[in-house]
Amino acid sequence: MKHQPFETRAHDLTGYAALNFLDGRFASFAQVFARFDPARHEPVTLKISLEAGRFTLTLYARDRLQAPPPNPSGKKLLVQKFKLVLTADAFSRHISRFAVALSNEKFNIEEMEVIPS
Repeated sequence: MKHQPFETRAHDLTGYAALNFLDGRFASFAQVFARFDPARHEPVTLKISLEAGRFTLTLYARDRLQAPPPNPSGKKLLVQKFKLVLTADAFSRHISRFAVALSNEKFNIEEMEVIPS
């Protein structure tokens, strides 16, 4: 997958995240979003924001009826946006594991080696 970084000037730390759904399926989780139809929409990406104790989830999905499949020739992938706000408890009911690694972008964390302290 292509690296898709956040705009680093707008954040103190940026990085990578990994998420596992309880049933192991992104598409079945996507059904909690209003207007999302699994027969019509294909989930593409999920943006997760935490603010004031609530998670704002933004799902981007391809409309199989309107948007052509991604084209390697460089054309844009057309997606629709679905939003949902959940409490931390409600969000955690769908997740088996959520891991995040953040850095200040000053160093290449892939070149780190942990030494005894």
